[in-house]
Parts: sequence; structure tokens; C-alpha cells
Amino acid sequence: MRKLGHMLQQSVYQEKESDWATWGGMAAGIAGPAAGVATATQIMLDNEKIRAANEARRQWGAQQNKHMQDLADQAARRSPGVSSMSEIKEKYVADMSWNPDTLFSKLTINGIQTVIDPQTHAVDVKANWKQDDRTICIDGALRAKLYTRWNKCAGCAYLILPKTGTATFKGSLSGICAQPRRSSSYTVKVEPVNLWELAAKDNTGIRKTDNLTAEQHKKIVKEYELNYQRELNA
Repeated sequence: MRKLGHMLQQSVYQEKESDWATWGGMAAGIAGPAAGVATATQIMLDNEKIRAANEARRQWGAQQNKHMQDLADQAARRSPGVSSMSEIKEKYVADMSWNPDTLFSKLTINGIQTVIDPQTHAVDVKANWKQDDRTICIDGALRAKLYTRWNKCAGCAYLILPKTGTATFKGSLSGICAQPRRSSSYTVKVEPVNLWELAAKDNTGIRKTDNLTAEQHKKIVKEYELNYQRELNA
């Protein structure tokens, strides 16, 4: 809403005024001084109308921008943010009835970068994420698995979602693999460590989930870790 408001204001059409002196001079050269004065006078009157129309358009654009900003403020007040863990625990609950793979499929991970520290050889991993499905807030952590030039698992960096989960629907993550297997470069594969829904406690509507029990969810998460350890030690 805020971006649309700015776009509306900036895209307001502004008509260009005419140069009365130039057109008056041309008319005078063709038809004499009287014609030049008449032409210049008419153009000045036309320019007054253009300025008035341009001002009206600018005012309309400013009004539309303010309207969009007001709507955005109203939406923000209806969905206030939370800043502390105590507030989050008071208002939200971790719903583990989802398969982490299902939640992971709702995320798009891109812009992955790796930076190797020349002294410690630790690897800093950065990635961008976005979520197109805006009906759910996901929380938890991802594992950025590093692979050497020879496609050998070299370790991992943990990418922790913000304390309010994916409520912003896009953002960036970073993590460090302190002691990876040495390589001059790395490729990265991202997978879930554990993901769940950060659901509002007062949400009494019918919600579609994977209907896992807590034990089933825990078993899946444990299997993720075992598979990673097998690959790392292979």
C-alpha cells in the first residue's frame, strides 16, 4: 500500500507549458506585431490553465498517497507487531502438526553466498528467502550444508529464522560453519533442521495442516539430523 501510494503520486501527469515569447515572435514575424501580441497573450492564458491543471493533478496524487498511507497504518494497527519473546509466547503457539518438508516447500531460498575466512577457514553463509503463501507464519531453523569441490559434505551453517518467523514474508539469513572440511570453494544445499507454524492462540478457525502428532514431528526432525551425520561422516 505504501509503495502504491508513492507510485501514484510520482506518476501524476504534468503537461508542459508553451514558450509564449517564441510563439509570439514567430507570429509577429509572419503576420505583424498585432498578431504576435495576440498569440503571446493567448499562450500565456493557456499556460495559466496548464499550471492550474497540473496543480490539481499534483493535489490528487498527494491525496491518493495519503489515502494509501492511512490504509497501511490502519492495517498495521489491526496486526500489531511483537517485539519481545514474552509477547510472542503470550500471543502465539508453536504448531508442530506440520511436516517440516511441507513448510520448507513454501519458502524460496536464493542469493546464497559463501565467504571463507582466510585465517580461520570458517565459512560465512548468507542467503535470501521469501514466502509467497501469506496465510501462514513459519518459524524454526534451516541447515545450509556445505560441499567441497569434490562434492563431499564439509559441514553446515545453521540459518535461524527471526523471532517473529516469516511474518515479513521475505528477508535474509546468515550463519557460520566454524570448522568445515577445507576446500577452495563451496556449494550449498539448504534443508530444514526443524520448522513449525507460529500460530495465533486465538485462531479458532479451521486450519489445514499435515495433522502430525508431536512424536511424529520429533521423529522426522531426528531423521534429518541422522541423515546429515551419515552424509558428513561418509
